[in-house]
Amino acid sequence: MPSRALLERIRDGLAGAPPEGLTRAIYRAWKRITSLGMLARETAKGRIEGLAADAGAAWRKSQKSAAPRPPTEATRQQEDELRALVLEYEYFREQEAWALFEALGSDALEARRAEKRTYLKGQGRWDRIAPDVRIREVDDLIRLDLVKGVAPFEEWLKWKREAETP
Repeated sequence: MPSRALLERIRDGLAGAPPEGLTRAIYRAWKRITSLGMLARETAKGRIEGLAADAGAAWRKSQKSAAPRPPTEATRQQEDELRALVLEYEYFREQEAWALFEALGSDALEARRAEKRTYLKGQGRWDRIAPDVRIREVDDLIRLDLVKGVAPFEEWLKWKREAETP
């Protein structure tokens, strides 16, 4: 919550200009000070107005402009295309991870399995995993590591677009 001195400095710095983009906490503090009669100014017509009214209007205006707009048909279509691309990329990543996993030599695979077993034992998860699921869990962890080496989405998308252009 801003201090009273800070709010008075803000008031003095505004010199009659309505504040823009107030946070709720500052707006409440402005209202409280105005209710004490501290934020009043004289207009060009000789009327006295409270800055809290201007602050409230500015705050409501900022809230209206920040309100989400309903998506247009073009926006929906772009979002659908992006979702489809992301799903296609996830499928590509999964296929690449499986291919890299299958390409691992038996020595490398056993070394990675030993590393992941040690990791799971260190976390205390090894004892909680059912014995028939342990190998699958270890292999899944290895594939998760292999997926990190797959091209990022932007690079994959560039490849895809280059392949589609004649």
